[in-house]
Amino acid sequence: MARKAEIKPLQWDTEYFGIRCDKAVVYDSDTDFSEFCQDTCEYEFVTIQNIGNNVEVNKQIAINTSAYLVDVNIQFEKEILTDNINGSNSCIIMKTVDTPDNIRRKLTVEKNDFKFSKFVCDDELKKRNGYLVYREWLKNACKDANKYFALLMSKDNVCAYILFNVDNNIGTIELVKVAKEYQGQHIATSMIESIEKFIAHQFPDFVASLVAPLILVIILLAVDWRYGVTSLLGIVLA
Repeated sequence: MARKAEIKPLQWDTEYFGIRCDKAVVYDSDTDFSEFCQDTCEYEFVTIQNIGNNVEVNKQIAINTSAYLVDVNIQFEKEILTDNINGSNSCIIMKTVDTPDNIRRKLTVEKNDFKFSKFVCDDELKKRNGYLVYREWLKNACKDANKYFALLMSKDNVCAYILFNVDNNIGTIELVKVAKEYQGQHIATSMIESIEKFIAHQFPDFVASLVAPLILVIILLAVDWRYGVTSLLGIVLA
């Protein structure tokens, strides 16, 4: 029998923020929301994921809970082909585990870097400096052999970085940051093309795809609106 809903305690988040956190996943509009609310009421912070964006589920969440929309994490997927990939010749790609300490220290996260996130947009997590989660994200990434940094350097300074991983024939973009003084120069677009080229040549034995969240698209709209609009069109047409 298919699951209608699932409650997943978030241990890392609980320890980091000092409040009980969980993720509630709703698969079916027939979910008993009175029972659902009872199961989640012991938690202080609950992230609700509505699989398939079922409209009836959204209605029941609005009626039965005090939940409110903070961010929307839609993903788009692009098949990587080896032909006609340009990329930036100055973009450096390396495994996170092999990144020198002097460069790691320059991969900074500031309050205004990731504006479209529950860690920043939710008032309670904002009070707890939720943006610092991304510093932990970078730190933990340096322990994972499947993760990579794409770096654009200017002398000893990091102009932009992208954290991505390659696993099970899929490359997933996790974080993108372009320093404020370099924004608006199509840097992120060029770096993503470099990542595509890297994956196509380093992993030629499978048909690769590149997955990125809509948060990335929103960030890219500020960096290169054409890339962002193209990506959004890809979602609509898929």
